Amino acid sequence: MKKLFGIIGSVLGAALILGALSVPMNAKAATNYKVTWDGSDWYTSDDGGKTWYSKDFIEEHFAEGDVVVIDGQSSSSGILMLNLPARVGELAVIGGAVANVTAPGAGTVYATTGGNTLIFNGDVDTLNANYGAVNQINGNVKNVNVAYKEGSVVGVGITGTVGSANVLIAPDKWNQVMASNFAAGTFSIGDDNFLKTDPANYTLAGAAPAANSGSTNSGSSNSGAALDKVPKTGRSYNGLFLISAAAVLIAGGSALYIKSRKTK
Repeated sequence: MKKLFGIIGSVLGAALILGALSVPMNAKAATNYKVTWDGSDWYTSDDGGKTWYSKDFIEEHFAEGDVVVIDGQSSSSGILMLNLPARVGELAVIGGAVANVTAPGAGTVYATTGGNTLIFNGDVDTLNANYGAVNQINGNVKNVNVAYKEGSVVGVGITGTVGSANVLIAPDKWNQVMASNFAAGTFSIGDDNFLKTDPANYTLAGAAPAANSGSTNSGSSNSGAALDKVPKTGRSYNGLFLISAAAVLIAGGSALYIKSRKTK
């Protein structure tokens, strides 16, 4: 019987190790970068409290899933040109900044209300197109969330395809509808905030909720000064627990097996 228990323990331990090898091992939170105008130049800081007086650091150290806030401090001049080597988790432009960002892609991007401008070169999962801001995406967008306000223009341009978007169709300026499958280069909203795209270039799917109206960023706050959710990258530590448990089972099983051999 002890021999049987020993064999079972070893088998269970081996099974746990195989399971552990299939579980991600490391966990790394995304780094939050902020590129800020200081009155004469741009400087970069991260959530660890470090500061570099150039944008070179973020361009050299940026990793997939990291978050970027570009803050013009209501006094920036010219266009911030930023070339990021990895896919962006979330990107926000605030403080009256004008930013031209190139990256392999992005999760969520937006310029907040208040005269901010974002030009993003790459494909995007979600664009939050806020009134009183300008967003130009040179790529494809899976989903466009438009925040409308009567009397305030939504400035948005997209060169690629659009998967879905909540839009206003003339003459009804109160009811947003969900449109989808926009052909490349056809998504267009006029200065009156009505959709200008030819109906032949998209499909309609019914009424959309009005919850997006008045929203100015991806979180619950309208300030745009902070990002509410930080995307995570990397892996969990569950594998370490499984390997430890496997080691105990294998060791116990081996001991029982050896003991059973000696007592024969």
